[in-house]
Order: sequence, then structure tokens, then C-alpha cells
Amino acid sequence: MVNWSLVIERLSEGNPRCDNLYDILVFLYYDKKLSLHQIADLTDGECSVMTLANKMKRLGIRLRKQGGPNNLKVTSIPLKEYKTMSYDQLALKYGVDRTTVYRHVKQYLKTNGKKRGGEVR
Repeated sequence: MVNWSLVIERLSEGNPRCDNLYDILVFLYYDKKLSLHQIADLTDGECSVMTLANKMKRLGIRLRKQGGPNNLKVTSIPLKEYKTMSYDQLALKYGVDRTTVYRHVKQYLKTNGKKRGGEVR
């Protein structure tokens, strides 16, 4: 069980205008633009990211979209590169995880069909 009074105490340090959990979370999340992970870290293990997210939803604090700038890294990878480079090489080149490259290939195959053996038409 989370000790919310302790969380309030830890998060409100240096924020004299914040005296309740709602104000503190709005200040940190929107004004300071901290992520849920960063806010959870400030509680020194008292509160997990999921617990924090659920509490914010219950308080009526709208959460930002997940992913941030990471979901904007790659919009497409040219087909020619899929055929000449490994997933690891593509991931390194585009600065994304290998799984992201795999999802791009999977999406391409899904929308454009595939031949026997998984080759792209």
C-alpha cells in the first residue's frame, strides 16, 4: 500500500505552492515536463510508475501520449535496405531497437502481401 502522505512530502520538496497531491503532480508532470518514470523515481521507491499513472487518472490528470520523441525516429525504411542489411544493422543505422525494424518489415508484408518463404513481393 502506498503511503501517499510520504509521497506528497517527498515530491513537494522545493515546491512551496504545492500542498496537495493533485497540485504536485500537475506541477511536476505539466510545468516541469517530467515523465512518469522520473516522478516515480522522486518517490524513492514508494510508488511505481503504474500506481502513479493510475492515481493521476483517478485525480483527473490527463496523461500525455506515450513514446515522446522516440516514436518519431523512423517513419519508413527503404525496401532496398531491408534486402541488403540485417535487422541489427538497420537498427543501428536508424537509431532504433531491432524490434522496431522487425515491426516495420511485418507491417510492410501485411500491407503488400508476401510470397512463399516470406519474401517481399
